[in-house]
Amino acid sequence: YDGTTAATVGASLGGVVAGDAVTLAASGSFADRTAGTDKAVNVIGTLAGADAANYTLAAGAATADIAAKALAVKANDASKTFDGTAYQGGNGVTVSGLVAGDTAAGLGTVSYGGPAQGAVQPGDYVLTAGGLRAPNYAISYMAGKLSIDGVSIPVDALFLDVRSGALAQVIDRLQTIKQSCAADNCWRAEYDVVLDRLLEQLRQLAPQQVSALR
Repeated sequence: YDGTTAATVGASLGGVVAGDAVTLAASGSFADRTAGTDKAVNVIGTLAGADAANYTLAAGAATADIAAKALAVKANDASKTFDGTAYQGGNGVTVSGLVAGDTAAGLGTVSYGGPAQGAVQPGDYVLTAGGLRAPNYAISYMAGKLSIDGVSIPVDALFLDVRSGALAQVIDRLQTIKQSCAADNCWRAEYDVVLDRLLEQLRQLAPQQVSALR
């Protein structure tokens, strides 16, 4: 498949009298450009040479195949920051191998799958694509990657709030971080490091609220 109706044909002469100068040129075309097997080919032959006027071409029929063209579809990588919700969908696809005049819109609607669907915790997950259809193409798929990043703890902002006396705000923000890190695959270690640095500054000022953070 190349987007055209042109057919590659081969032809040879039979029945030419020995010594006559006759040559044959032939071209062919399909009725349409769609991929398929045993498709009818319209063949046009032209005789040339000093003795060509002494001959006529007999009518004939020919068939040929239009093979589907290879098409590569790759799921684009995606990323998000952990927010406690399950990931669904994808980030589009990159299509390679379309012939001039064809567009990805003609392939239909892409669907997404793989371990990325429903992923919640930070990490990398395989993101697959599928569901596209096109009679003129043999589609192969390549997977992409979903990256879920951990939530970074705003250390500088927290220490600034402590120094400015906004203790309630600091405690509220640490509580939120603690809750978001409740899962085993979260950032508890980072939370603990920041908390340890803040505890000494908070302990004397708000001991009851600080104890709730542990």
